[in-house]
Amino acid sequence: MASHTILLIDDDESTLQMMSLIFLREGLRVLTATHPEEALGHLERNAAAVVISDQRLPGMTGADFLSVVRERWPDTVRILLTALSDAATTMAAINDGHVYRYLVKPSDPAELRAVVRDSVRFYELQRENRRLYELSASQAVALRQLNEGLERKVAERTADIEDRNHELENNLLDLIRLLASVQEMRQAGQAGHALRMAQAARWVARALDLGPSEQYDIEVAATLHDLGKVSLPDRVLHKETYSLAREDEALVRQSPLVGEAVLATIPRLRQAARIVRHQSEWFNGQGYPDGLSGATIPIGSRIIAVINAYEREGDGPGLLQGEGRRFDPAVVREFLKYVVEQREAIQGTELRLMLPQLREGMVLTRDLYTERGLLLATSGKAIDQQTLDKIRNFHRVDPIKDCVFARA
Repeated sequence: MASHTILLIDDDESTLQMMSLIFLREGLRVLTATHPEEALGHLERNAAAVVISDQRLPGMTGADFLSVVRERWPDTVRILLTALSDAATTMAAINDGHVYRYLVKPSDPAELRAVVRDSVRFYELQRENRRLYELSASQAVALRQLNEGLERKVAERTADIEDRNHELENNLLDLIRLLASVQEMRQAGQAGHALRMAQAARWVARALDLGPSEQYDIEVAATLHDLGKVSLPDRVLHKETYSLAREDEALVRQSPLVGEAVLATIPRLRQAARIVRHQSEWFNGQGYPDGLSGATIPIGSRIIAVINAYEREGDGPGLLQGEGRRFDPAVVREFLKYVVEQREAIQGTELRLMLPQLREGMVLTRDLYTERGLLLATSGKAIDQQTLDKIRNFHRVDPIKDCVFARA
């Protein structure tokens, strides 16, 4: 990280000094500014990997300033510092400035360091992808200009382009894996969720006879559908939605827009970004963020909505009850076929266990209930240590009523 520059803008000198000290210890070159014009001057003279701006600046908002940065230096990763009460301005930053992250003030120094490390890695990946994309494009132009008689050279250049495109695709896949890892690291108990979402979405997309390109976009969107939640504070991320305060619920509703903003910075993932944006739309038009309905909702968004609801609730009848209201009936029908197929596939490997035999890493093949009917875990859930501790603790006061069914 030593070769990268970070720009901090805040009208409070003490805040700038504190943040500068944090990032200097990280080996970064730090530039500071107390006014937007001073900050723009720095950017004109220096290539900055990351810009961190306070929302309240003299003469303009941080959201407006980051929008200018996006237009003039699109590769620079943009981070907004905002007060918890500034939900509306945060929305403006997401929509207009395409911020990579926003942090609520005052920010924890450890969190600041972690966010900047991730931002620098994202900046490097963007630049490398752009370099490879431009290289491939320039080679394609060169190939079109070659004479038909130069067949050997055409073949050589074509092979070179294929290698470059393969490298570019691998780089993009590495980026997707990185983002998926970050997404799951921020959400305890979600191990394997992104993989299950991707597998189910790919199956349903094929069953609906969608084209290969659309299948790819849907699989990527299913893998990274929770990416926007990475920006949520811990107090929001680890709490049930029904128990959130109004301002925290607003942050959750904005998370698909954050995910869209991150993915849309990569040209190849713009369709996947659109799918992520509309994953919370309802088939009857009562969802968010845009109140789309029916076929106006991207088919990938309709697929993700069904699979994600099943992942959270593990309830096939619940999907049927939501047909035509919350969910696309055609998607529900195909997904339930997938559920049946998966259950039939694991029947031969199902183990009947006593609770002490249940181990971390096993996958439940049936829902797990206590004697009083409390659902502890749903079928298909990979058992991590947190889930195992929860099951054992509940068993002491409300015993598991049957054997546990799982596969290794």
